[in-house]
Parts: sequence; C-alpha cells; structure tokens
Amino acid sequence: MAEYTDDHRLLLQFFFSHKVVRADKLGSTFPDIDMTATIATINERLQCVYMDIKSVVYDEDGQLYYGIVNSKNDVLAQKATPFSPHEIELFKAIVRAIALQQWRGAATAHRA
Repeated sequence: MAEYTDDHRLLLQFFFSHKVVRADKLGSTFPDIDMTATIATINERLQCVYMDIKSVVYDEDGQLYYGIVNSKNDVLAQKATPFSPHEIELFKAIVRAIALQQWRGAATAHRA
C-alpha cells in the first residue's frame, strides 16, 4: 500500500467539503499533486468504509467531474433516496436499455 501523506488527507478533506468538483478546478487548487496516483491511494484507504472517489464526464458540458460516493448498497444508502425500491429498479432498467441501445447503435455505425 502506498504511503499516505498530508496531500492525501488534504485532498480527501477537500472532497468531503465540496462533494463534487470539476477536474480543472481540482487541478488549479492542487497543482502539485498527481491526481491519478493520489486518488488511487485514497481509494485504497476508503474501501474499508465503502466509499470511493469517482470521475465522470458530464454530458451537458463535456467536463470531467470528480466526486466522493458511497459504494455500499445497504439500508442506510437506500434511505438516502426518496425513491422506492421499485422506482430505483425501473430507473436502472431504463438506463440499461438506453445504454444497450446506444451501444448497438455505436456498433452499427462503427461497422459502416
């Protein structure tokens, strides 16, 4: 396991206070930190409390965002949403159908 330094602690505290942050803001706030390696080390330490720092490209603006997320699907996490289990399953099914349709469309376009 990699050494855990004050840079790791500072970055983790930043995520706890900001929740979600754009990658360019993260880079300008912490210009001397290798984000990929630092986040990987933090994620190793966060596994025991079922949390992760994840990144995603937001479709609306095309920007990369980082956020801290719960990675455990337990009763506490389920109570954090106003949606019923049936509504969540419906949402997951819709997302899967959209993703599968886009994947098939991309595969068809790629073959052409």
